[in-house]
Amino acid sequence: AANVTLNDGQNASTNLAFRGTTDSDLFFVSGPSDKVGIFYYPWYGNPNDENGEWDHWDVADLFDPPTDIFSDYYPVLGAYSSMDSIIIAQHFAWLREAGVGVVISSWWGQGDQSDEAIPIILEQAKKYKIKVFFQNFSSRK
Repeated sequence: AANVTLNDGQNASTNLAFRGTTDSDLFFVSGPSDKVGIFYYPWYGNPNDENGEWDHWDVADLFDPPTDIFSDYYPVLGAYSSMDSIIIAQHFAWLREAGVGVVISSWWGQGDQSDEAIPIILEQAKKYKIKVFFQNFSSRK
């Protein structure tokens, strides 16, 4: 949530979205918007999940997770696993707070780690009223 003073002098510490480039274009987001979507990749793993590896945090053994990861930004929740339902619940709470109404997630086929994360993603999407679309990459394996 952001603390912002609106044009009418009211303080807002709630979810805001932006359209246009002026302060007068600020408006409140009362719920998720189908016009706001993000890509959400369900392929991250760590030694605490059933794969037991630093999936996608350690590319080609060039990094040393959990502190040195393959990313320009370090996740607030650490080098998480996409199978951790508590982490995914927090992600979806943040998405809802930001007004995101659509999540696009990749799926790499049955048995893939992304397949294992799908039930968690769908559960949280339903809870937070966020739509989910899947990119089907199963033919690329």
